Amino acid sequence: MKIRGQRIEPHEVEHHLCSHPLVDDAEVVAVRAGKDTELVAWIRVAEARAPARDLSAALRAHLASVLPSAYVPGHYLMLDEVPLTGSGKLDRARLRSRAEQQLGAGRAAPASPSVTPGERPLFAALLRERDARTVASGPREATH
Repeated sequence: MKIRGQRIEPHEVEHHLCSHPLVDDAEVVAVRAGKDTELVAWIRVAEARAPARDLSAALRAHLASVLPSAYVPGHYLMLDEVPLTGSGKLDRARLRSRAEQQLGAGRAAPASPSVTPGERPLFAALLRERDARTVASGPREATH
């Protein structure tokens, strides 16, 4: 993908994110932000020892020490479970869509004070989508 005229390999960014001791898994997607495109990193934390704000700063510094500045994502979003397609592959389209929704809402207005600390509305929404797909498709019958 190209961002600000530079070719970016998301797997390289993911590799360096995963080399951080607090990151268990990472996925990087490009998200449209107005006329620009930004990198967004979805991360699954190995241990919940650091608050998200501190972790974002630590990850940004970690990547800046090993990658060019164009490779450093502007946003870090937490995810407990990576969304998969029906065939079991990473659903980058859903990650991209969720990032656009979450970042778009964050740019339009400040975060709602009704969200309690520790609550993960994005994760809950992904679980609801997964459960809805499971119910809609019904149990699979074995064919012999």
